[in-house]
Amino acid sequence: MSDDIVFLMSAPNEPMARFWEQVLGDEGIPALVRPGGPGAGGWGSVATFSHDLLVRQSDLERAREIVADDDEEPKDS
Repeated sequence: MSDDIVFLMSAPNEPMARFWEQVLGDEGIPALVRPGGPGAGGWGSVATFSHDLLVRQSDLERAREIVADDDEEPKDS
């Protein structure tokens, strides 16, 4: 397996991207958060724009499983 950096997913905003970064980090998978939109300074903040999460190629399959497992868990009402 390669340690190239590859796309995992897009989060709708920075807080959600940071949430997933933490979840993956807790599982031993480092993630890079890359902001979308015009970039820092475009309108003062990119927090409300989508953000991409990137992981090492060697971690991609496990990262996908973690994200999918979380989406399948029942949510409290």
